[in-house]
Amino acid sequence: MKTLLNRLDTLGRYQDVALLLLRVVVAGYLAINQGWPTLQKFLEGSTEFPDPLHLGARTTMAMMVGTELFCASFVVVGFLTRLLSIPVAFGFTVAIFIHHWPDPFGYKELPSLYWATFIALAIMGPGKYSVDALIRRKAQ
Repeated sequence: MKTLLNRLDTLGRYQDVALLLLRVVVAGYLAINQGWPTLQKFLEGSTEFPDPLHLGARTTMAMMVGTELFCASFVVVGFLTRLLSIPVAFGFTVAIFIHHWPDPFGYKELPSLYWATFIALAIMGPGKYSVDALIRRKAQ
């Protein structure tokens, strides 16, 4: 049992790989599966989009393109990760607690996973396999 616990303690050294995986997979899926289609709808002039904050459908759509596509894409490569994770997390806070509030849990599951991921990235940062880390190394 002690050997198993000691092995689990050494997993901390793989934290940067885990952060890389989290950034690339989750932020990548967000950008491709949510952000890109929203950008296409926006460019087509669509006005059909949820507007839970009553800012106007086009304004809300533009904000979601910014968070789901552009912020998420920068997070994939690890550029300004902590800062750009905040608007994404905010967008999903609105999705969970305002837009999907009356819906069954199944509708909140995916936004909740995105929300938790981007909160974790805002707290932990991108890790050493990122543009942020490269910039930090060059600045030293």
